[in-house]
Amino acid sequence: MQFADVRDSPEYLIRRGMATRQTIVGCTQAEIGEVCRVQGVDSLPQQYELFLLLAGRRAGQFLRGTDFYFPDQADEEFVAHAHELLTENKVSHLMKPGSVVMGMHQGYQIYWIEPVGAVNFYSETETSVRRTWTTLAEFLFNEAEREANLLEYIHKNDFTIT
Repeated sequence: MQFADVRDSPEYLIRRGMATRQTIVGCTQAEIGEVCRVQGVDSLPQQYELFLLLAGRRAGQFLRGTDFYFPDQADEEFVAHAHELLTENKVSHLMKPGSVVMGMHQGYQIYWIEPVGAVNFYSETETSVRRTWTTLAEFLFNEAEREANLLEYIHKNDFTIT
């Protein structure tokens, strides 16, 4: 069942076995302020700020292997690399002004949230956004569901994750 609000995401991750209460750690208001400063925005989209407060430092195994948690979003080199990826691929116009880089996977895929709250995913060499979710809650649910289903498949078929 999809959740409508990011407040539902920690409990969903726990139910799906991807996290425990101890492995979900939020950011402080000061850390959120640092994200705003580095990203060059006065404030974050409300749902993203809420997510950072709830699970901005860590959320169990969710998005393992992706730079998605604080302090990455407050790292000037991290943010610059995301913008460089778009510029080098001649698609910097895809990221609207005021957008915030949320995550990067292996240096060739980036996630950002627009001021209106839509989440975009871009992969190197593409000429357009690969996928857009209308809300952060939709993104979090879809990614959590995808990862949980993959983990179930791996465990069911006795594959080993290293």
